[in-house]
Amino acid sequence: MSSVLQFIFLLLCCLNLEAANLESFSTSEDVRGLTLELVFDASVKASISYQSKGNVHIIRVPNAKSPKFKGRQELDHLLAISFHIKPVSGALEFWFYPRGFFGVSLLPQLDSQTIRIHAKNGYPTREEINPDGRYQVVCIDPGHGGHDPGAPGSKSVEKQVVLAMARQLRSEINKLPGMKAVLTRDADYKIKLEDRPKISDRVGASLFVSLHMNSSLPQVRGYEVFYLSEKGATQTLEARLGEAHSQASETLVSSDSQETNTIATNSSESILQQIIFDMQQVETLNSSAVLANVLADHLKETGRRNRGVRRAAFVVLKTIDTPSVLIEMGYITNKDDEAFFTSEEGKNRVTLALAKGIQSFLSKNDIKPAKKLSGNPAGAVEPAYAVYTVQSGDTLGNLAIRHGVRYSSILAANAGLHPDKLFVGQKIRIPVLNE
Repeated sequence: MSSVLQFIFLLLCCLNLEAANLESFSTSEDVRGLTLELVFDASVKASISYQSKGNVHIIRVPNAKSPKFKGRQELDHLLAISFHIKPVSGALEFWFYPRGFFGVSLLPQLDSQTIRIHAKNGYPTREEINPDGRYQVVCIDPGHGGHDPGAPGSKSVEKQVVLAMARQLRSEINKLPGMKAVLTRDADYKIKLEDRPKISDRVGASLFVSLHMNSSLPQVRGYEVFYLSEKGATQTLEARLGEAHSQASETLVSSDSQETNTIATNSSESILQQIIFDMQQVETLNSSAVLANVLADHLKETGRRNRGVRRAAFVVLKTIDTPSVLIEMGYITNKDDEAFFTSEEGKNRVTLALAKGIQSFLSKNDIKPAKKLSGNPAGAVEPAYAVYTVQSGDTLGNLAIRHGVRYSSILAANAGLHPDKLFVGQKIRIPVLNE
């Protein structure tokens, strides 16, 4: 090789010696989904591939390294489990593990040194599935999933049985007028218990039903319906009050002339917040107790043994602001129960009974299938709203009953309104019909 060619070769090698370093990574989320941002100290390029085995997206960045970050990085999010940073032959690979099978995209770089990986939120929003509030939405939660199989039977496992039952229940509910059903999972993957209520909130559900199978000695059989115990409710209330107190403390000002008044205001707001939270919690518990008993009564139609309505501090029920129950439909360790709940006849009978029970509960709580408020045929009335000023002790539930409208229609009429964040003096819109 000539000296000139050697010089050019060495020069090119030198230019490529400096690999781009991963300087930082961060996550952010909005209603669209979760975004992971990777920032380097030099220009980079990237390619992305997908391996169905393991459900992993691999982002490869040539000529890059990561002196600060290595190995598994926990994301612990509704939409993602983790990502791994792996040095591979002069390149960096980021193995991104979404939770479930949501679409993941490699977004255009903000500049030549930044890469974004976006996990789309595949769950619908209230605005998407119920834009004008005409439906009562039911959130159905098939327990377990993924690496958590639940209780084993002789021929099946809990996660499979409850998913099949949830799909069938969704079908039955969707046949009913003015009702829609949404599943927390529609495939075999794990969702954290505390994340399941987030899905219910996102879709603006009127109630939440979690389906499970029990296990015990082979001779034990029958169904049980649970709602949240007072202990669980108190724990949730205390956590919320702690958050409210923390937020109030952060608003204290340093000015001596204003400090006394600010502290007094925060104190009164804290007391008011406690009263409102407590009333909401009691209302939700009472409604959940009614729902549990209604569903237990309707399940008698299936001919299965009724083991009663019980109270327990299940994690999945603790942060739900709407009526919510957990149903242990039967004992998968009992051969008769297992055979029944995995049969087509069993699925049909159980889901029909549950759908009828849910419909009965909603209708008897003055939450009726809505009249069509927009896009009506000639002669139908158009939507109208009254402005209401929130008073002490108001909750969306009692406002819906008092004004004769649906809980979800109030949510639909007030963008961004959250049921547990009402405050005295707040003005909200209440849907009305011009009869």
